[in-house]
Amino acid sequence: MTRSGRGIARPATRAPIPTFELTFKGTQRNADLSQDTNTQNLKSEMATVEHWVKALLVEAQALSQMATSLFNNIHLQSAMAVNDSRTLSVQG
Repeated sequence: MTRSGRGIARPATRAPIPTFELTFKGTQRNADLSQDTNTQNLKSEMATVEHWVKALLVEAQALSQMATSLFNNIHLQSAMAVNDSRTLSVQG
């Protein structure tokens, strides 16, 4: 069918595309696909790095909570030892 929809085929009015233009278009398409692939790979790598950073931050937070807990425990024990020594000196 033709554009007019009458079903009468017309001969092509455009000249054939030169081979260098086809080669250029093929090369351009390959470059576009390669760039798209590289972009997707980079996004994937960045997502992996982001995941690692988040995991490290969670681990650092857990370690800081452990350190705080240990410090509070030591502080409490030393305060109890001071109170014991005061009561001993008062009684003695």
